[in-house]
Amino acid sequence: MKPIALAAALLALMPAWAFAWRAQNGYDVLPLSNGSFEVVARPGAGPREFWCAAGDYTYGFLRVAAAQRIYVSRPRGPSTAAPGRIAVTFSLTPPQGVDLRDKVYFNFRKAGDSLVAGAAMQHCYDYDIVP
Repeated sequence: MKPIALAAALLALMPAWAFAWRAQNGYDVLPLSNGSFEVVARPGAGPREFWCAAGDYTYGFLRVAAAQRIYVSRPRGPSTAAPGRIAVTFSLTPPQGVDLRDKVYFNFRKAGDSLVAGAAMQHCYDYDIVP
């Protein structure tokens, strides 16, 4: 077997965790095939942790503008990329069929909840201790 074919076969067998991006708060962000991504929960995870990881991934890794809105496309539930884990799925486009007029913008309990990347990123700084 040629080395390139062997490498491609091994990559195809790797779990989604192998391609995870680690946000600055330690949460794993898993890119999905449709352009969305999952933030995988850790014990005690709340809105601040999920939004920090989503903001860090989009602003820090994808390099989107601070004003780019991040949408919850699937609220907290079983992960599609990490079986047996809990995750929230986010995207940079609004979910189809969701009325965005009456959305809560810090929550992650309903599809369509959203924050701009810069505001989501601010939740990462809640961890900084100012002397």
